[in-house]
Amino acid sequence: EPASAVLEDLRRAAELDPRYSGDYEAASAPASVPSGRGPAVLFALLCLLGSLGLAVAFQRRRTAAAAAPTARAGLPLTRMLGGRAGRLSAPESLRLIKDLCASAAALHDRGLAAGGIHPGAVWIDAAGASLELEGGSPSEYQAPETASGGPSRAADLFALGAVLYEMVTGASAFQGADSEEDKRAGRFKAATERVPELPVGVDAFFRRALDPDPLKRFHAAAELHGAFRAAIVPPVD
Repeated sequence: EPASAVLEDLRRAAELDPRYSGDYEAASAPASVPSGRGPAVLFALLCLLGSLGLAVAFQRRRTAAAAAPTARAGLPLTRMLGGRAGRLSAPESLRLIKDLCASAAALHDRGLAAGGIHPGAVWIDAAGASLELEGGSPSEYQAPETASGGPSRAADLFALGAVLYEMVTGASAFQGADSEEDKRAGRFKAATERVPELPVGVDAFFRRALDPDPLKRFHAAAELHGAFRAAIVPPVD
């Protein structure tokens, strides 16, 4: 394989001249070794012609291309909330919160807390909704007790409730200069005031989901999902 011989030449060059040590390490990394006869032969020819700089540049371009993330299908919840009059229907919200509750429950069952749940961390594609957790979240989705403590199951459930409120109303439950005080008091506009066509049962649901007392909230993600479903789906006689 020509590429193996080229790597050996690079190794020897690095031994003779330390300036090439970084080039050898980059070229010999498992993810960056040329695959396929065409690129390997081109890489070898560049080296054999004495164009070590071009060879290394070629290799680095291939490495960067291999490491570049592929475009993902779907879109974040924030994009969806940016259209459709700024909110989702109750049935759409139910489908998405079911998936999000399942994701959170999988972590909780392992004794872990998600933390950082907010609309920007919710990714939606053909398979449904999933959590893409990459750090913290805006304060309006953080439970009041997180100011003095870290992530917890109760805080995750509060965040899911806050995200769900925004799904069905198109607005954050807690916003403005008094948002933190409002959270601690459990004070926010009823969902049916924002969207009169919502079933009246959703107001009681959100009062519990966003209660400032963790002990008064839902105790499991499955319970939160079930309660929301009961609030929006009429009982069958």
